[in-house]
Amino acid sequence: MKRSVEDQLKYFFALHNYRRRIGGAEMHYFFVEGKEAYRHGLYIASATCLLIGIEASVRALHAYHHRGVDDLNLNPGQTLSNALLHKARCVGLKIEILAMEDEEEFERKMAPGQQRREPVEIVRLRNNLCHGNVKEFFTHIEDQGTFFTPEALKKVCEQLLNISKPWAEEMGRFNDLLTEKYSKKS
Repeated sequence: MKRSVEDQLKYFFALHNYRRRIGGAEMHYFFVEGKEAYRHGLYIASATCLLIGIEASVRALHAYHHRGVDDLNLNPGQTLSNALLHKARCVGLKIEILAMEDEEEFERKMAPGQQRREPVEIVRLRNNLCHGNVKEFFTHIEDQGTFFTPEALKKVCEQLLNISKPWAEEMGRFNDLLTEKYSKKS
């Protein structure tokens, strides 16, 4: 399917904006691949890439805040969790951007003492999808049975893409603060 020049330019700028705002390949390519997978109807790949991109960016920016941008140890054992989001919030990241559409309980779940009890939606979704737990996306058709198709993830992908743009802007803002912080130390 041929795309018009205008569509090609829009697509180029959308991808370039992720690279420009986010910076390092350890973060931005997950978003680029997630958007590309969505464009091709690869919803499992899109959702997992976007979730991993969010996880990688939270982990990396938190580590960079404490150890500097040249430290390559991004604490690979720490996965996306309420506790990691809380740590990111404590260093100045606006994690409320990661609240999923219609998630009214985000702040309650992030409150001190609640963080280990019930995960916020993006953490729950990450845990389920990245471990292959897709039961919540099963479709039941009378007399046909219950089944899963990747198209069931399309709405989730759209929500993740809608979160990714403001999250990329937040990462850009935070990267600028880190650059300023570490350039003053030099």
